[in-house]
Amino acid sequence: MLEVKNFMTKEGQEKGSSKLKNYDIEGLVVLGGDGTFRGANVLSKYGIKTIAIPCTIDNDMGYTDYTIGFFYFSKYCYRRYFKTS
Repeated sequence: MLEVKNFMTKEGQEKGSSKLKNYDIEGLVVLGGDGTFRGANVLSKYGIKTIAIPCTIDNDMGYTDYTIGFFYFSKYCYRRYFKTS
C-alpha cells in the first residue's frame, strides 16, 4: 500500500515503485482525479506502466463529457434532495 504523505517525497516515490517491482507488478490501472493522476505520472517515470481512468465528482477532466464519479455524485445529490423535500 502506498501512503500518500510518504509518496510526496522522492524517497517515498522510489520506495513505492520498488515495492511494486518487488511484487512483479508491471502496471496499474488507477481510478481517480487530479491527485491520483499525478501519482500515476510519477510511477510511470519509474518504469511502472499506468492507465488512468477519470473518476472525479468535479467533472473537470478534459476530453470527456462526464466522469464516472460525477454521475454517482449527481445521483447521490438527487436522492438527498428529494428525500428531504
